[in-house]
Amino acid sequence: MYVAESRWSRGESSLEAGLYLVPGARLQTIVSRGLSMDARFLAAAETPADTVNLFLLHEGSVGLELPDSATVAGCAPCWWVASRDEFELRRGPAASFSLRGEPRRSVEICLAVDRLHVPPGLRHGLRASSPALTASVAALFDRASSHRAQRVDRCRDLFRALSAAGICTLPTEPDEGAHERSIQRILDSFDPLYQRHQTSAYAQLLAGLAGMSLRQTTRDVAAMTQLFRLPGNNLRELLRVLRLRRATMLLSAPGLSLEDVASEIGYGSLTALGRAFRDAGLPPPRDVRVALQSPV
Repeated sequence: MYVAESRWSRGESSLEAGLYLVPGARLQTIVSRGLSMDARFLAAAETPADTVNLFLLHEGSVGLELPDSATVAGCAPCWWVASRDEFELRRGPAASFSLRGEPRRSVEICLAVDRLHVPPGLRHGLRASSPALTASVAALFDRASSHRAQRVDRCRDLFRALSAAGICTLPTEPDEGAHERSIQRILDSFDPLYQRHQTSAYAQLLAGLAGMSLRQTTRDVAAMTQLFRLPGNNLRELLRVLRLRRATMLLSAPGLSLEDVASEIGYGSLTALGRAFRDAGLPPPRDVRVALQSPV
């Protein structure tokens, strides 16, 4: 299991993220302050067609928006499942949701629908987390679990709790397959980039960090995106989506100007950021900022 952590802060806003990768699934933990998330403004990403996203909210609030229906408000601890068209590859007026909280603690798991034991889709609403599931989620955010082995154990404990709750089945035993060894150097080279939230990396930099040829790096990253259900199907698309999704979250930070957000993400100007949003089919950054900072 690959495990990485990153921290970012600016003024009163901060973001702590944990990434756990196992063959066939990707788990990410988020602890944010002064930041919100709205799925309507996330850049769409190509993922395997059978992808779904399971969300577990440990602290904070969620607003669920269904077409032709009033917003359903919920609070932690709860969970829900978004289909591919509702999150990773949004198309048209699909159902959506937003997350807020001071702080907000949430877990997102991207997995194959055949590992899921409940109906996917936001129309099925929010479900309350059981005490056992809540305890397993809480353990992931326990700062005492600072060593990698401890974090891996906590992640596997959560997988077991999800299975016991009848929600999904995820691998709980170590996988020593050759597919992991073949891309380990790529994963290792991602460590410093992820730790610094550096989403402006490029293929040549990654190849240099991994000590591999550009051709081999490109091929292995493409395989890695499929194996771990990362957003995008190649390095360029992966980094583009990660940059835009991080930009969307930072636009909710009250202490950052639009120019600050562009600089943080690695765009040379606000014009370049606006062009990237337009190319992704998103509203202008200024409009996204207004929507994210509006009180609910």
